[in-house]
Amino acid sequence: MKPDFIYVQKITKQSKGFVYGILFFLSLLTLACGIAAFWIFFFTSDPLIGLLPFVAGLIAFVALYFSFKQMKAQPLQTDVREIKDGAVHHVWKNDETGEMEETWVPFEEITAIYIARHSQVNVSGSNIWYSIYPKLIVEWEEDGSKKYISFIEAKKDAFYELYEQFPVDQIPVYTANIDLKMWPDHLLSKVFESEKARKVEQKRPLKLPFKARTLSSWSPPLPNIKGNEERKQADLRKFNVIGVITCTVGMIITFLSLLSVLPQWTIEDGVFTSDASLLFTLIYVLPLLTFFHARKKWNVRWLLVQMVAVASIYSLSGWIVTQMNQVSNEFTDALITEIFMACFMVFVSYLFGKLLVLFVVIHEKVDKKRK
Repeated sequence: MKPDFIYVQKITKQSKGFVYGILFFLSLLTLACGIAAFWIFFFTSDPLIGLLPFVAGLIAFVALYFSFKQMKAQPLQTDVREIKDGAVHHVWKNDETGEMEETWVPFEEITAIYIARHSQVNVSGSNIWYSIYPKLIVEWEEDGSKKYISFIEAKKDAFYELYEQFPVDQIPVYTANIDLKMWPDHLLSKVFESEKARKVEQKRPLKLPFKARTLSSWSPPLPNIKGNEERKQADLRKFNVIGVITCTVGMIITFLSLLSVLPQWTIEDGVFTSDASLLFTLIYVLPLLTFFHARKKWNVRWLLVQMVAVASIYSLSGWIVTQMNQVSNEFTDALITEIFMACFMVFVSYLFGKLLVLFVVIHEKVDKKRK
């Protein structure tokens, strides 16, 4: 007699409490950054250094807000998937409200079995690895529409035991070399309507189109469907908006700060000697590198736009300073040098971003050849 296969996933108070503990630590970090920025701004001789904890605290606050919002929307729940008595049994329960959904699919009603990838991201230091697991998906029809239930087995031998629980000699089996980690069961119909799956003729022994339970440094291919592409474009638009806002805020902070510090900076041999000038550069260069420069496209036009924007900020702030304060004759030469260095740092950030992308692309190609 074949053993029963039971898969239980739970979101409990303990698991949510662990995440809330991490969020609490992040909130303490945000508070510490805020206190440090306040103290430096008002009680030290060099208040501009307070921009560093201020920006760090702002980033931590944004991450804290969205993480807490997501956790609050996630209910306590229990998901049970079971194979017994010649059927697939699925129970989902909201442990907070008591709401429950139950599905019972006899083997006779199964119309197809799909096998695809399911990847899991592993981070070790600065390295990111993907663990590849086989994902078995059961398909059946209900009220004229196709429904799906999926099973994931981390161990290769256990997966083949799971596969043998089904009467595969009587059910069509298909394999697809795609990653379905981002696709829940209720959206799989979109995947298999658009993605071409390969029908398995030799069902025993089963040969997968990928290596199960392996580690890879490159992400497995996602389904090539319209919905997935639209989602990627929507995510890219959101990323661009966040980048524009972050860079704009950084440049505004730089502009306002320059109005305050330019009259105070000493000039030697036609150059500002303050070490704080590098701090202002990082305020807008880091967002540019994060959101725009580390991309595959060599968009030189936008690089020129960014350099013009930075030069305009320094020029405008310098002009306002000359109108409101008495400055030395060397001020203009020092300001021109500062503008040149600011634009040069933007160019360096652009080249560094492209080198990072080139390194990743070469690493992926080498890894694929090894496979």
